[in-house]
Amino acid sequence: MPRIPGLGWYAVAGVIFLAGLGLATVLVWRFVAAFEPATRFLAPGEVRVSIAAPGDYIVWHEHRTVYQGRSFSVEPSMPDGTRYRVQAPDGTSIAVEPHSGMSSEGSDGRSISVARFQAPTSGTYRISVEGGSEPRVMAVGPNRVWPILKLTGEVSAIVVLAFGLAVAVGLYGFLRTVHAPA
Repeated sequence: MPRIPGLGWYAVAGVIFLAGLGLATVLVWRFVAAFEPATRFLAPGEVRVSIAAPGDYIVWHEHRTVYQGRSFSVEPSMPDGTRYRVQAPDGTSIAVEPHSGMSSEGSDGRSISVARFQAPTSGTYRISVEGGSEPRVMAVGPNRVWPILKLTGEVSAIVVLAFGLAVAVGLYGFLRTVHAPA
């Protein structure tokens, strides 16, 4: 069987590309494995949320969902006069800002962001939603927009770099087999 010129270089190129894909897969897997679900509760009401890391947190209104065996389907907008309060672990009030720029839809329901706050420290926070209305499902969780964008950039950069390096190595292997015309 004839030997293919530059085969070793092609194999190295393939390994480089597969290693890049492997690293990208590990990054995505670590992100998904660390993904903690939001804490859900009924409003009007309150919930205590254990926050592991300081950062930006979002309060969601799950307007179409199932919670504790009960189906909820209410208007996406919160009723006028709804108030959001957040109390830090030391008892101080945390500023809560309206936030309506995000929505989420999945097989288990639909939700929209209604408020956000900055958690300056880790600990147990008390979040309350006040105002006279029919019961609504709320959820509190970290803002995942920046981590998702960061992960997308990292994975894209790794795959593009791995592909570019693999092409360069494969091309180098090919060019080593080509002889200049005499």
